Amino acid sequence: MLRKPVAIYASGLPLIPPGTAEELSDLYDNSRAVPDYPAYLERWQARSRALRALVPYRADLAYGPAPRNRIDLFVPETSGVAMPAASRNNGWPLLIFLHGGYWQYLGKHDWSCVAAPFIARGMAVAIVGYTLCPEITVAGIVGEVQTACAHLYLNADKYKLDRAQFHVAGHSAGGHLTAMLLATDWPAHDARLPVKLFQSGIAVSGVFDLEPLTLTPINGALGLTPADALAASPIFRSNIARTPLLVIVGAAETAEFLRQSQALCAAWPVTTYLEASALNHFSVIDAFHDPVSTVFEAVWRHMNAARAMA
Repeated sequence: MLRKPVAIYASGLPLIPPGTAEELSDLYDNSRAVPDYPAYLERWQARSRALRALVPYRADLAYGPAPRNRIDLFVPETSGVAMPAASRNNGWPLLIFLHGGYWQYLGKHDWSCVAAPFIARGMAVAIVGYTLCPEITVAGIVGEVQTACAHLYLNADKYKLDRAQFHVAGHSAGGHLTAMLLATDWPAHDARLPVKLFQSGIAVSGVFDLEPLTLTPINGALGLTPADALAASPIFRSNIARTPLLVIVGAAETAEFLRQSQALCAAWPVTTYLEASALNHFSVIDAFHDPVSTVFEAVWRHMNAARAMA
């Protein structure tokens, strides 16, 4: 049996649920929960290749020295979309997207497809690449994506972006990274940055307490100690600028992914919880970039509400 939890979330949910290590591992094994997951990846990759062939974009913008420290930036003007009137003097509003893969798989080219419905509605999209474990630690990945976001903010004029309209979203490991960015003290990272770098955040199917992962095979590549897991868990930090956060999880996901999202909403202020009916860990990100889905519409309303309050 797993050790008894030493604390509880504000929701009263235990830090690590009871059960065997094998049972816990199953609850974090999305390939087991969704056996046809390779079909999702193949579809995303095909859509991403098609979008890159169709839409001009700025490829492989370097934000750091590592090979994967690159950003693909899709800007609506290359697609003939007019800049929103409220942004004409400042540049395009921007969505920064952080991909999943348990911090050890996939890359930015697998996720170009996410940009399509947003650029169609007048928003630039930056797909951020980062070094994968075990070549780097989870803390190192957090540092890389912080540097990527700082780079985009500090070079906003060069890229024709509106600094006052930055938004961030991520799926799975990217959901974790999204929350970690909202928990970042940006002026401490770089004195040129504001306290509130983002107007809104969207975390899709994220893991916000990493401690349970230390008891699963996933940790073979991550190499997290309990102290590392605590330091890299946004649920034990604060949403420093109280940035509005939409937390989305598929209703057909495992109990642990549901618990993780519910627990973050219980622990953090200014959060909205959306449990997407019938969707699993992979179909939920399909819905995220499907312009006719209720999930996409919820995301768009969330960002627009935050933009209206800016």
